[in-house]
Amino acid sequence: MKKLLFWLAGVIFLFALTPPKVSAWQEEVSYGIKAGLNSSIFTDFRRKGDFVEDPLDAYRPLLVDYRSSAKAGMALGSFFNIPVDYHTFIQSEIMYFRRGAKSSASKEEDSAVFGEYLYEDEQVLSLSYLELVFLFMRDNPISEYSSLNWHTGLSLAFNLKAEVERDFRYIEYEDGDIVKDISEVGTFDVKEGVRPVDISVVAGVGYTFNRYTIELRSDYSLYALSFSDIDLYNEYYNLKLLLNIDL
Repeated sequence: MKKLLFWLAGVIFLFALTPPKVSAWQEEVSYGIKAGLNSSIFTDFRRKGDFVEDPLDAYRPLLVDYRSSAKAGMALGSFFNIPVDYHTFIQSEIMYFRRGAKSSASKEEDSAVFGEYLYEDEQVLSLSYLELVFLFMRDNPISEYSSLNWHTGLSLAFNLKAEVERDFRYIEYEDGDIVKDISEVGTFDVKEGVRPVDISVVAGVGYTFNRYTIELRSDYSLYALSFSDIDLYNEYYNLKLLLNIDL
């Protein structure tokens, strides 16, 4: 709730700094297509810095710290722009996009408690969504052919597909000899462990020239991506770069 209030306060502040400008009011609804890229990353791991049970060997807890990195995906869709007054619009969008993240962990230890072992785990999470976006947009003309806009709103993203590509290996040694060697390599369906609907707060800016608009937008998920305690996926942060074309 605090995060949502922070976003709303920021948006109200930006609107307060933006004086209205007189321009020709576009009375009819406009529409178009949009495409671009988004970069997503984990904002948190549910079990980061805690004892994580090896999913392939439940009898050995390991102290493993997972590191995350961004993953790029595509975005395609369409939009409808409904004017409210000279410089205010309501924009609705429907989009198909792909996002995900990468995580990795590596640990080698020789201790009296855990013995001698090597633990390596790399995962690439790939997700596909159908997204409905509802935005409140403030447009500020710069010239006769260009303008700058601020926009904010909410998105509802419906999960279509969720897969993890994993490369896991665990080796246990005793007196220098390998006594256990476990590996798991492949692509696995994890759709059952991912929330079917993701709700995010959206905020961004855009620059319009003639029929073309370039947008830089951030999405912040209000809920953990996974509702399963054994999964590592948690809240998401997305940054989108989009090109809109009015038709």
